[in-house]
Amino acid sequence: MKGNIILKAMNGIDEDLLEESIHHKKKSYLLTSSAVAASLILLIGVSYLINKAYVKNEIIDTISDKEKVSKVLIDDKEKSHLTFNKVDSALEASIDIEGYFYHDLTSEQIKQVVPILYDKYEVSGTVDYSSKDGESEVWAVNMYWDSNGSAANLTVSPKKIPMCYVIKGKEKLSNIAGVDLIAGIFGRGQRVTYYADYQIEDVYYRLEYYGKSGEENVFSDILVDIIKGGKADLSIFENPTVPELMEKELTLQEAYKEEDFGKYLLYVPSEYIFNSSARVIDQHSNYLYASWSHDYSDVNIFVSRLGETDKERIIEDIKDTRLYDLSLYTTPRAQSVPDELREIVDNPIFKIEDLTIDIVNKRTDKVIDFSVLYPEDIIVAIRAEGLEPQYLLKELKRINE
Repeated sequence: MKGNIILKAMNGIDEDLLEESIHHKKKSYLLTSSAVAASLILLIGVSYLINKAYVKNEIIDTISDKEKVSKVLIDDKEKSHLTFNKVDSALEASIDIEGYFYHDLTSEQIKQVVPILYDKYEVSGTVDYSSKDGESEVWAVNMYWDSNGSAANLTVSPKKIPMCYVIKGKEKLSNIAGVDLIAGIFGRGQRVTYYADYQIEDVYYRLEYYGKSGEENVFSDILVDIIKGGKADLSIFENPTVPELMEKELTLQEAYKEEDFGKYLLYVPSEYIFNSSARVIDQHSNYLYASWSHDYSDVNIFVSRLGETDKERIIEDIKDTRLYDLSLYTTPRAQSVPDELREIVDNPIFKIEDLTIDIVNKRTDKVIDFSVLYPEDIIVAIRAEGLEPQYLLKELKRINE
């Protein structure tokens, strides 16, 4: 299984979480200051997107370089100063993690890695791994917490962390307790990102703090606490339990014959060209995927087992059309669908015995988008463009015969 970690720039402009789509070939995870959305999204200050065999840099924002570098006196006795470079732009970089999986950090692990932070904040996070042929290695440890209402995160890794901040001109180094580092400020207005990159022996660090303009001292205090806690012992994360992982590309014939889910794949009209199919198992997913295209129309089908969270989207009473009839809501639906109904309206699950042409028509609005539950607790999720509702209904009923 190849994995994606998406880390988007916290550029002081927008506080909204950045969402990621899950594709059959790559997974995304979002780390927030309070939780991990395990299979959907991942937010950390500035970040790198993992993709095999290359590193891709792309400027995603720029700011004026007219502002002067600022300094903070850390310790009068040590005469240590933290110098903040002014960041000109932020980049998004890409690298691939083969056999990606992660484990949540325990309190004891957090205490060992950042002992001083552990005593001051409610720190949580994950340790990310790569694996191959049953062997695994630590890729990075990601920790996040709230400091005075602002999000902070720390990445600790045995591998060099891709450079994501671009400083115009010569970098100005700082030194805290004998550790050389590069610190900077990126953003406009009242919300900015403070960051520091440094290395202690063979361990690399990146601290990011998404706070208010003028909070250099707040950031500096956090940084000093981490550095004075000493080098992180990453050996405590060795020999993890490796979950079942699989990603196998399939031909169309192999997809239809796949022993777990193949019989639930629809037959798509011949004018649609087969794109790809894969059988995927990871920590949070177990599914068969297939896609087809015709002109500018796509058909995507996911087959998986019913999960606990899926049960909340099952339509128990088809008379309650508020739960699935798209014609009841104007676009953009993010504004017209009530918050308490949004999740189920976005992707309702119909029992196959309840499915009718009227229901399919009510879910048709340029794209047909819904899921079907079969007696064996199997879900078929459909997102289709260009298919006739009657044809789709017939295929879905055929599977249940």
